[in-house]
Amino acid sequence: MKRLNNPVFLVCLSAILYAVVGLMYMPWMPEAVTASFGFLGTEQGSEGKLVSLWARWAVGISLSMLLLFIIQWSLGSYLHKWVLVLQLALVSICMAAQFPPLLLWGLFALTDTMPPGTSMFWLHLLLLLLAGWTFIRLIDQLKLGNGFENPLKSE
Repeated sequence: MKRLNNPVFLVCLSAILYAVVGLMYMPWMPEAVTASFGFLGTEQGSEGKLVSLWARWAVGISLSMLLLFIIQWSLGSYLHKWVLVLQLALVSICMAAQFPPLLLWGLFALTDTMPPGTSMFWLHLLLLLLAGWTFIRLIDQLKLGNGFENPLKSE
């Protein structure tokens, strides 16, 4: 339970999960691991550019979050406050980026055109909740003044 309150662990978990979901939307991934848009019927393919853009942003943001983790781990304590602020900004973007897929998957899940097993709704909801909890823990760390200490060395 202590790990679920550790902002460093939460940032890494959020980044990895966000990258995995981003990769699931990449058009060059095998069909077995990608999100299926077959329920769109004749409109399938019209979503390609927007979904591909979202996927690239998701992978880029998650790699940035992991890079900030490496910086936070390796640098002295004088930069941790600024790294935490940057992590807060990226986690905020992660949270905001979940709303369009949640809305669209939720709308299609309510119709009969999409089988319930193909819904990505729950995965995006999990990402939103995880990013929200990460955001709260990062804010708590900044409020307590722990932004100047290396959270990895405190355990």
